[in-house]
Amino acid sequence: MGRPMKTTIVSLLVALSAPLMASGTPPLNFKKPRTVVFLNFFTQYDVNGDQVISEAEFQGTVGASDVPVVTEYRFLYMTDGLITDAIAPTGIIKVPLGIDLVTYVRYAGGLRVPKPSKWTLFELADDDNDGFLDPEEYALTRNAVAATNGSLGKSFNKLDKNDDGLISPTEYGLNIKV
Repeated sequence: MGRPMKTTIVSLLVALSAPLMASGTPPLNFKKPRTVVFLNFFTQYDVNGDQVISEAEFQGTVGASDVPVVTEYRFLYMTDGLITDAIAPTGIIKVPLGIDLVTYVRYAGGLRVPKPSKWTLFELADDDNDGFLDPEEYALTRNAVAATNGSLGKSFNKLDKNDDGLISPTEYGLNIKV
């Protein structure tokens, strides 16, 4: 193959690829960087357009879990609503904040948040802060999609060893340090 033929082939390839590059449409094997993917998610989930994802908006994101307290934990973690305190097992302080774009991308929409401890799940579910879980609070620790009232009742009754209608931290499987 002579030099003119090589030049013609290269020119032809460049000419054929120019519309593809100019159109802004990536080739089929193009993989978007994580930042672009989560920027698109953020824009989609920020329903009111205030550049912050609220707790209500976070409920429908890719970072939301089928377990309600896990979703709440991820939201609080990303908004610095979890404060470590040596006195309490988890030191949870519920603060109604929002998640900005930088934080949302950093934690991959909540998917890169560390798993909550069993203590954290218990304390987040204990809405009335009485140190026990009633049936409604216990339901927050279970998979909302898979759980039915019957299955929740059975698992609640199985954990409620003293039949007082409440699950204590010990019954939940937590070791209490005195």
